[in-house]
Amino acid sequence: MESQKQENQISEITTTIIKSKKRNFRSLKKWSLTAFAATLLITSIFVLNVFAKSEASNSTILNLTNNQRALNNLKVLSENDNLNAAAYAKAQDMFKNQYFEHTSPQGKTPWTFINNAGYDYAYAGENLAIDFENLKDTNDALMKSPTHKANILNTKYTEMGTATVTGQFNGRVTTITVEMFGTSMFDTVLNNLKVSW
Repeated sequence: MESQKQENQISEITTTIIKSKKRNFRSLKKWSLTAFAATLLITSIFVLNVFAKSEASNSTILNLTNNQRALNNLKVLSENDNLNAAAYAKAQDMFKNQYFEHTSPQGKTPWTFINNAGYDYAYAGENLAIDFENLKDTNDALMKSPTHKANILNTKYTEMGTATVTGQFNGRVTTITVEMFGTSMFDTVLNNLKVSW
């Protein structure tokens, strides 16, 4: 009888432990799904915000650049999706590899990013900016630098692509702006043909 009683107690304890583990597993499962959903939501909001900001930034930078060109009686630049892609890839690479230079630690030049984006250029240039809170300040600073200003006002360029990306750089959050300028090989050949006719 005593043995039967002990077996019943063990059985009750085992059943209680199993039920408790099932409840804890269900709670853990619900918590995991909730955490995953929240992470997914936050990530998608961030990604959508970055893309929306990037598109708005592209048109703002292009307008600021073209305003400077107009003030200097130069033709305006048109936006080029391949140069946008090259600029974005360069910004991502700078964050990934933690550098702020025209040439990466792995030896990638601006032309590497432009070529990889499918832009066959006759002329190309790059401007970089970091740590500016707004795009007007970025543009003003670039215009005060002789080499950056030379790219903005270069008469050989007909197109432009840009990227403004926020990320971790040297242990802090900051924004990097990349401007890629170019004239496609096709446009150059076409213009030379027009001249020779």
